[in-house]
Amino acid sequence: MASAILCDDGRTYLGVNVENSSYGLTICAERSAIASMITNGCKKPLVVAVIADTENPIPPCGACRQVIAEFNPEATIVMYSVKSGELIVKNLSDLLPNPFHLRAIK
Repeated sequence: MASAILCDDGRTYLGVNVENSSYGLTICAERSAIASMITNGCKKPLVVAVIADTENPIPPCGACRQVIAEFNPEATIVMYSVKSGELIVKNLSDLLPNPFHLRAIK
């Protein structure tokens, strides 16, 4: 799986899954791209694309949704299946309506 992030600085940042036999050490493509984004000084992802070689598009996992929400809870999420060519576009707030915040939800 791979991810690309279009940031508010106009640049694109890439990431890939990095698997590990100790599953907790695996990093998802989306978080890998976020790390690249932050490393290069951008702090607001506008669009996060998730590309998978699967029959159906795959949304970001819950951990990735939360990480994206920390930077932009209104980011657009684009999910694409290489095998079927299916494309789904959603707003992150549709996928994660109540992200965790240190302040109370009203």
